[in-house]
Amino acid sequence: MNIGEKIRKYRKLNKLNQTELGQMIGVVNSTIAKYELNKLEPNLDTLKKISKALNISILDLIDDEESKDMPLKGILSKTNSSSPVTQQIYANIIIDTLNSPISLFTESLGKYLSSDDIQQKLNCSDFTGGDLEELSEFLFHMLKLKILEINSKKK
Repeated sequence: MNIGEKIRKYRKLNKLNQTELGQMIGVVNSTIAKYELNKLEPNLDTLKKISKALNISILDLIDDEESKDMPLKGILSKTNSSSPVTQQIYANIIIDTLNSPISLFTESLGKYLSSDDIQQKLNCSDFTGGDLEELSEFLFHMLKLKILEINSKKK
């Protein structure tokens, strides 16, 4: 599912028409229609506004489940023929592929939080494994979003 299809899906789930969503993010309804038909690709700032208006994470709009299952070579070949925003999405998928899995991130965070000094400073001495997992997933997604934002500014 591409970004436009996801915008339409979440807009309809929120029982909004194109005019209402457009008003919420400061564009006309024809712009929303172009996004949904993939005739126009929203920039990162617009994606943030859309995700906020639709009460979803920006990752719900940009994560490409199909590409996550593609071999790295297939993703790389796809990036060359894509728009800048889509290229950034694929770059993030590649980064995810090359980086350690989130379980290692969770493990590292768990070791960090297990220090008595850190637990007192962060007021997290009673965190369970599930709490640490939730926190690490949040930090992981925020890191992905910040990388996307920084790279977007460079273009």
